[in-house]
Order: sequence, then C-alpha cells, then structure tokens
Amino acid sequence: MGLLKNKIEDRITKFKSVKDGKLIWIAKDWDNLEFRNFIDQFNTNPPNGQVIDDGRNDLIKINKGFKSDLVVKKFNLTRTYDKLRFCLLDSKAIRSLRLALALEEIGIRTPKPIAVVEKRGQFNKLLYSYYISEHVEYDYNLLDIVADDDHPRRSQVKNLVAQIAQDVRKMHNYGIIHNDLHAGNILVKDIDEDPKFYYIDLNRGRIKDELSTKEKVQDLA
Repeated sequence: MGLLKNKIEDRITKFKSVKDGKLIWIAKDWDNLEFRNFIDQFNTNPPNGQVIDDGRNDLIKINKGFKSDLVVKKFNLTRTYDKLRFCLLDSKAIRSLRLALALEEIGIRTPKPIAVVEKRGQFNKLLYSYYISEHVEYDYNLLDIVADDDHPRRSQVKNLVAQIAQDVRKMHNYGIIHNDLHAGNILVKDIDEDPKFYYIDLNRGRIKDELSTKEKVQDLA
C-alpha cells in the first residue's frame, strides 16, 4: 500500500510558520494565502466559533467566509503518558489528516480533510495540535438509530450495517484500520432517502501494507 501513502503525501503542502515555527500542513486544494494567514493565527487557545463539544477535546464550528464552514478539533493531552509518547509519535491531528485523505483516495466518505496546525517545544514536546476539516450537515449518527426504537431508520438497521460492512471491508482491503469503529463515529446523511455514511474520529487509525485477520477482527470488535 505504499502507493496509497505516496498519494496522500502528494496531496499535502507542508511548511513552518515564519512567525513562531509551528508546523502547518494543508491539503493542496485548500492551500491559498488567505487560508494560510487564517490558520497561522492558531495558538494554545482554540479559535472563536460555535462550540460543538468541549469534553476531552475541543470541537468548534467556524464560518469565516471560506468555500465551506470549518470544524476545528483541538486535541487536549491531559495524561502524562500521552504527553510523553507524543514526543516520539505523530500527533493525533496528523494521523487524522492522513487517514481522512486515505479514505478520500479509496472513495470512502469522511468530512473533507483540510489542514493540521501543531506546535512543539523543547525535546519535541507537543504543545498543541489542531485538525481542520469541512463541516458536514448530517441528520444523525448510527448510535441515534440503534438506541431509539422509534427512530424512522430503526427498521433498516440491518441494511445500514450491511452497507457499512462494505465500506469497512474496502478500508481493510487497502490496509486501513479505523481503530475506533463504534456507532457514534458513523454519521448518517439522508439524500433522497438514500443514506450516506461519513466516518469520523480517525486519530487512532493506521495505514499498513497488509492487515492480518486478527487486526481486521479487532477493528470490528
């Protein structure tokens, strides 16, 4: 699957901010001076916008007049273990961007990946990291359906899961494991009564040359 990894890297523009040395990666179809200037302002505090979630991570919807609304996800490292291991590993933001680009390459829906902003300090300590994607207007997630006996899609769960299984099989055939496949991470958008699925929370995912049966089963588990 080296070809897939090469395709992903070819779609990213990478540079360091002249202002403060933070790392910026932008999907090439979003790379322009206006957008560069906008994300170059990111720092330890999340940008202003509509707060979607402020739990373990900060999730913010932003409308700045770009071609679509944005969702900015700031990954908060609260555990000492995470602070230490991410000195040696790619950030969750970079993993999210790569996985989202990989899903796009194979025709699996995910909110369109746009950019990563991260800053590191002494000893490569990760000070902050952001993943930016396009905002998707979805109708519900899979958890909403399976948890509500009166949901209008409740009787179609078996058919929905069968469609999702095809997506997951395609991921696995290309060496992609999501590593956080649960109903809350599958968004559903109804288009002319034809459900479309979007896979989110990709930061635990991996792209490998080949997956073992055990790895595939663990991903489904």
